Amino acid sequence: MGQILSEEGDQDQAINFLIDALRWDSKNGWALLMMGNIFAKYKDDVPTAMKYYDQALVANPQDNITINNIGANLMQQGKIEEAKKYFWEALKINNDYPNTHFALGMIAEMENDLHSAFLVQFRL
Repeated sequence: MGQILSEEGDQDQAINFLIDALRWDSKNGWALLMMGNIFAKYKDDVPTAMKYYDQALVANPQDNITINNIGANLMQQGKIEEAKKYFWEALKINNDYPNTHFALGMIAEMENDLHSAFLVQFRL
């Protein structure tokens, strides 16, 4: 329900439902991930988002989507080298997740490494 409400634009109500989900199971990785996404994307509160992402990784250290999202937030903050580490780790876990390939292609383009940007995108 939290994800549906978030998609509909009601972030505060989405947070309320996700908090309820976390009361039932504090290690609910999807609820933790969604909370991080809401705080990063809609509340512009990356430090709070990172706390939720960190807890999602405690619940499931092999969650490539959470690792990818951490990388995306670091990239948005201009912490490119740190972001790359997270993206490469996410790829090690799941090489088929297209968002990670896309992010690495974007970084390669930022670094004016167009050959690598093309290769990363081409692997999709």
